Amino acid sequence: MLKAALWFVFSLLISISNDSCVKYIANYLPSTQIIFLRFALSALLLLPFVIKKRLLVNKVAFLQMFFRGAITALAMLLWCKGLKEEFLVSATIIGFIIPFLVLMMSRVLLNEELKLGRVVISSIAFIGVLIAHYSNDNNNIHFNHYLILAAVIFAFIDILNKKYINHVAILVTMFYVFLGASLISFFPAIIEWEQVSTNIIFPMIILILGTNLILFALLKSMTTLEASLTAPLRFIELLFSIGFGAVFFDETPSFNMILGGIIVISSLIIYTLQEIQKKKILSVKKSD
Repeated sequence: MLKAALWFVFSLLISISNDSCVKYIANYLPSTQIIFLRFALSALLLLPFVIKKRLLVNKVAFLQMFFRGAITALAMLLWCKGLKEEFLVSATIIGFIIPFLVLMMSRVLLNEELKLGRVVISSIAFIGVLIAHYSNDNNNIHFNHYLILAAVIFAFIDILNKKYINHVAILVTMFYVFLGASLISFFPAIIEWEQVSTNIIFPMIILILGTNLILFALLKSMTTLEASLTAPLRFIELLFSIGFGAVFFDETPSFNMILGGIIVISSLIIYTLQEIQKKKILSVKKSD
């Protein structure tokens, strides 16, 4: 489980890196074009492996993965639009409704046990997130509708990833999800197409590599990790967001950001210690 949790945390780190690249590229290209280039080039990167190993799937699996790719493209498009209007850390904060949505969806759609400890720790961590938010120049939470809708779709995608992770190999899933996302975003991108400048080549390369890495890490974590367990872990993303915002976008961390980060770290440490203690108790009972 620890290995799966580390894969998930790694996916969060890559996610913030991707958001930083998108936020930069959005100054030069429309969101639809960014989405198309991101997924089309990511699929192209995997194409040689798919051809070499002849990784074909049946019609049902193809349609299921194509659907996942389509809603991924929609969520990314909404997220890109939201990132244009908000600070990086603010967008991340809005994204923290995802853990609570995953907790509810995993109970309803995956029949996972809704553990009180995960709900409590997620709630405490979210308080830390809200405290960090007030480090901006205003005291209002901007519930950007693009980001909120994207967060709902992202939560649903997490559930789908968990539900179908053992049905098809990870590499196959990645290729067909990227293919579906690129096909869906093709025509909207063509309508708004603009010339690609040399300024975005390097961040676009980072984004393409990150797109492959994040899905691989996420799918790898879902092989053994309960979907509901990802809820408290997702709050680590706040720390990554503050760091990236400071380094790349001159968003200086304030006292509130640091305090919120401390609350998030403390809550996750407490939860981790509780889980370790429970495992020790279970192992003792089994040995008896």
